[in-house]
Amino acid sequence: MSWEYVMTDPAKQALRANQEHYAKPGAFEYISSIYHSRRTQVATELLHAHLAPTSANLVLVDIGPGDSSPVGKESYPQAVRIAIDASAEALEGATGFTTKICADVTAGLPLDSASVDAIFCGELIEHLFDPRRFLDECHRVLVPGGLLLVTTPNIATLQDRLRFLLGKAPRHIDPLHDYIRLHIRPFTPELLDRAFSSVGFRTLDVRSNFVDFHRRGKRYNLPLLARVFPRLGGTIIAIGQKPDD
Repeated sequence: MSWEYVMTDPAKQALRANQEHYAKPGAFEYISSIYHSRRTQVATELLHAHLAPTSANLVLVDIGPGDSSPVGKESYPQAVRIAIDASAEALEGATGFTTKICADVTAGLPLDSASVDAIFCGELIEHLFDPRRFLDECHRVLVPGGLLLVTTPNIATLQDRLRFLLGKAPRHIDPLHDYIRLHIRPFTPELLDRAFSSVGFRTLDVRSNFVDFHRRGKRYNLPLLARVFPRLGGTIIAIGQKPDD
């Protein structure tokens, strides 16, 4: 038997794999779990702490929007709210936005420079082949003083640190999992902070949803521990700012 290996652009290959997976029925059902609901809640609270919900004349962007968004209509009813996703199916389910754009963000953001006040990017950056280029694009389109709010799985959770000591891989590095296999750029809080700094962002705060662990088939979520030790939590929730000119 002969095998033919076809070399493809890895960024396009990653995009295609994500589009195919998230076009499947029920692909977004996991977002409704308590784990992700808490993630969205903490992200919303963090953005509100730095950008008042009553602020007017704002342009806000959600890249990879879900059913609920920290920059959605409920949070910022007076703002221009833009949703961007490479998946038409995902955009159909995104509500509360004034504009929807179907675009491949790995090719650049379809927005003018210095035109956006805040960007939310939830559970996306780990799917991108070149996250630094993506962060650089976010920096470009934000106004001076603009905010970037990112959530991404933490591969240095309390449980994963223990797993690694036992010779097991962190949960979010699993090439056999149905959707975790799409996570090709895993982050720790320290690495995300360095990624922010590399393109000119200053990290303002880092939080998390839960410190969680599994035992005997049960999952235990501990939000209080995540408040005290956010760098051990399941999700990194980080906000950065583009410096004023």
